[in-house]
Amino acid sequence: MKLLRHSLLGLGLLCSALAIREALRYGREWLTVDSCLDSGGSFDYSRMACDHAVNHPFVSYGYRHPESSWVCVAAILFGISTALISHRLSRNAQKPN
Repeated sequence: MKLLRHSLLGLGLLCSALAIREALRYGREWLTVDSCLDSGGSFDYSRMACDHAVNHPFVSYGYRHPESSWVCVAAILFGISTALISHRLSRNAQKPN
C-alpha cells in the first residue's frame, strides 16, 4: 500500500513538472513577443525573431504548438486524479478495521 501511494505521489509530481514546463515555455515565448512589440517591431513567428523592417502576421501559440495545450491539460487532469486516489488510499489506510 505504501509503495502504491509513493508511486502515485511520484506520478503526481511528474504531472506537475510537465504542466510547469509547458507554462514556462508559453511565458518565455510570450515575453519575447511582447518585448519585440513594445520596441516597435513585428515578431516573425517562422524565424522566432523580432523584425523592425517588415510587418508579419500573427500566428497563435496553439497553432504553432498544438501539442502543448493537450500536454498541459492531460498533465493537470492526471495529476488531480492521482492526488484524489492517493488521498482516498491514505484515508482508507487510517481507518481502523
